[in-house]
Amino acid sequence: MFESSAMNDSRNPVAIGSRWLADFAVAVATSDAARLSALLEPGGHWRDVVSLTWANRRRSGDDVPGALLDAARTVGLRDLRLSERFPAPRFAKRSARDVLEVFFDFTVDAGEGTGIARLVPGADDNWVAWIVFTSLQRLRRDAMPPDPGDPEEVYRDPRDTWSRRREEEQRHDGEPEVLIVGAGQAGLTLGAYLRRLGVDALLVEKNARVGDNWRQRYDSLVLHTPKQVVPLPFLPYPETFPMWIPKDQYADWLEHYASALELNVWTAAEVTGAEYDDAEGRWTVRIARSDGSETVRRPPHLVLATGGGYGSIPYIPDLPGLDEFGGEVLHSKHYVNGRAYAGKRAMVVGVSTSGHDIAYDLCEWGAETTMLQRGTTVLVSPHMANQAYGAYLTGEQSVEELDLIGASGFIEPVTVSALRALTRQAVEYDRELIESVTRRGLRLDQGPDDTGWMLKSIKLSGGYYINAGASFAIAEGRIAILDAAELVRFDERGAVLRDGTRRPLDLIVLATGFLEPQEDVRAILGDEVAEKMGNVFRFDEEGEHTDMWRPTAQRGLWIMGGGIPTARNYGRYLALHLAAALRGLHPLYQSAGDVAEAPAETR
Repeated sequence: MFESSAMNDSRNPVAIGSRWLADFAVAVATSDAARLSALLEPGGHWRDVVSLTWANRRRSGDDVPGALLDAARTVGLRDLRLSERFPAPRFAKRSARDVLEVFFDFTVDAGEGTGIARLVPGADDNWVAWIVFTSLQRLRRDAMPPDPGDPEEVYRDPRDTWSRRREEEQRHDGEPEVLIVGAGQAGLTLGAYLRRLGVDALLVEKNARVGDNWRQRYDSLVLHTPKQVVPLPFLPYPETFPMWIPKDQYADWLEHYASALELNVWTAAEVTGAEYDDAEGRWTVRIARSDGSETVRRPPHLVLATGGGYGSIPYIPDLPGLDEFGGEVLHSKHYVNGRAYAGKRAMVVGVSTSGHDIAYDLCEWGAETTMLQRGTTVLVSPHMANQAYGAYLTGEQSVEELDLIGASGFIEPVTVSALRALTRQAVEYDRELIESVTRRGLRLDQGPDDTGWMLKSIKLSGGYYINAGASFAIAEGRIAILDAAELVRFDERGAVLRDGTRRPLDLIVLATGFLEPQEDVRAILGDEVAEKMGNVFRFDEEGEHTDMWRPTAQRGLWIMGGGIPTARNYGRYLALHLAAALRGLHPLYQSAGDVAEAPAETR
């Protein structure tokens, strides 16, 4: 949704943007709601991430002036100025609308922020803000560690070698400030941001090696998002990496990343339970080690970074007769490849991304393959899927800049409008592909509110497929489609169909996704905390995640997740929440037990 075409306008964007920002600063400084209203488009939007609300919040229309000014007074919003780190005001097309985009920086009591205003022409040749976005980017100087590039670092004690310090850090005999459960891409991303903020974080990973959560996936898996969109913070991929990174190469990269970023990770270690002490403001976390011993750590903050925030416990549907089937049944989480199934008969239950990938893999290995479809799915070609990432692919703008632009536009009414337009283009471009699979019986939809695949990805973490070859195999009849309405039950030999026929099977793969992330919470923290948290992966009436990357219903518990680009973008803000809580800057964590000393150096 980052179009690169600009408005054909000879007016000076810097002068217009500067004038609007100066007026905005006066309205904020004087708490003048009428003056602020005149600077906003009727029906416009304000979105804040941490800086003014210590949450992710959105206000629209008449609610914006009062809510923004109230928040500004609370956090001491001041010193608004054009950004020095990001481009000067410019004309651009954002979310299918021509705008004047203004990056600005500001100060609040807790630190420094960056905002974006998307201006459009208003009445009397004035420019008004369609969208105002504000975000916290750094804590104030006294809460930050020294710059790791400080030349004074050369005067370290020569006996204090890097390797000795890293061995001591990895052993981690003390109590961490933050304990992160899971060292996949989400946990590592948060760990990297926390280290840069001087926060002592320990990551606990149950697998033997960092990256095993990817190594253990099916062999043919590649990242379904181009490499330009999915870098982790602080360390770009080598230029030699392919556009679509294979899962084993990505697994090795995660292991390298943890080492290069000096993250403290305990592998082959599993958190078996934890309880929170309200009086002390600390968790008691029990960790089973590979040697059979149990270690206890007592951090003030615990982060669950399991399953990308989407859940990690396989969902096994209640399919009639499945327990009677005499062949092999496995969940997609445990599928490796189709080598052993050449010449055999396989059924894949599910038609989302994993279902398509596994069906295609089985087909290519020579299995007679059927996909059992229970619900509709969105189909899109890689070419059209990439239109949502346009500016990332050109390399003309930094990932940090594009992440800010993306966050500024994550406002449900805006997102829906833009994605509908993109979906109409995709349906037209992919018409032949869509018709070729629907003729074979595959039922498709166009996503919630006709927004295509991306909103399904964000809100449902599934229900779509970016064609990596399976669609062609379906169109050619090499992968059969069976609608679940035609299935009566399974028996010992295979599937019994409504027309009285049978479909013999040797293998059933359940590409049926995972249980709600609330069940991850339950497995580690028990029923009481799980019920307090509720459905972790849900959206509130403002279109924001209720528990991800922000304070949750359980004090001291945080959730880190999202796809790779989302985790990179919002992991920054969760790290700022945690650092602010530890340094006494967070309004929800002000008691003495919550506050730790500011870091003397980057650990």
